[in-house]
Amino acid sequence: MARYARFLELVETGPPDVLWQGLALWDLGLHFEVHEILEHAWLRAHGEEKVVLQAMIRAAGVYIKGEYGFADGVGKLAAKALPALAANRARLAAYTDPDRLLNALRNLEEPSPLLLA
Repeated sequence: MARYARFLELVETGPPDVLWQGLALWDLGLHFEVHEILEHAWLRAHGEEKVVLQAMIRAAGVYIKGEYGFADGVGKLAAKALPALAANRARLAAYTDPDRLLNALRNLEEPSPLLLA
């Protein structure tokens, strides 16, 4: 509950951007919630924004599947997320160093990186 309360505090002062909200959830270790919040936005998105949101949903899925021991799915999701995230570095760079996430998805033995910190 403390992580959800912290997220609500962050949303009050943060930008009204669903990607930023997803990154805030990410840093709190709430990867399933990242998937959920971004999926709703992805359904309405178009163009590059849709691509970025889908890639972030997949990136969150890497850590969700990893948490539950589904190693095969982890590699497949990372491989699908990487090209789209790399191609849309500028969208991520508005809030984070894209290399933090890209490097983590290339080296899946590492824990989930903090993206806003």
